[in-house]
Amino acid sequence: MQIPGIRQAIGGGLLAGLLALVGQLLVGGILRDVTPRAPLEAALPSMRFIGSSVITASSTILALILTVVGLTRRIDNEFSAEHYERIRLLAIINVALLMGSMLLLIVLSVPVGESVSITPQWYTAAYVVYIVLTSSVSGGFVTAAFMLYYAIDSLLEVVHPQ
Repeated sequence: MQIPGIRQAIGGGLLAGLLALVGQLLVGGILRDVTPRAPLEAALPSMRFIGSSVITASSTILALILTVVGLTRRIDNEFSAEHYERIRLLAIINVALLMGSMLLLIVLSVPVGESVSITPQWYTAAYVVYIVLTSSVSGGFVTAAFMLYYAIDSLLEVVHPQ
């Protein structure tokens, strides 16, 4: 079954994640001449904020999904199978985002300190892993936002057709 809008939602999420990744790589490249750990230290607060924000937003969207399901059950009109599949997919995406954001925050909680045994390559590798995780979570959230929009749109088509 082809769910209308799924390609646009995934495409938007991939584009947003790619733009976030490229932007963070560019910033890391600018700061790379300072010290090996400078890009990592500069990005950590923003990455923590993104992780926390996506956890909050995903939890809120899951509550909204329950509301949408309750509303669709109360309305007498028939909803298409695509509508329910879109909501199911949105719930799956949001649970994955919730887990991905938790993983991001757990990884970010590893202390980055001055140590003789840590090489500059370690800081570079950690920075790349962190920005890939952050960009993935950001892109996934954009996908979830598009999916939520399409779910609301299909609900409004039944409730208030134009």
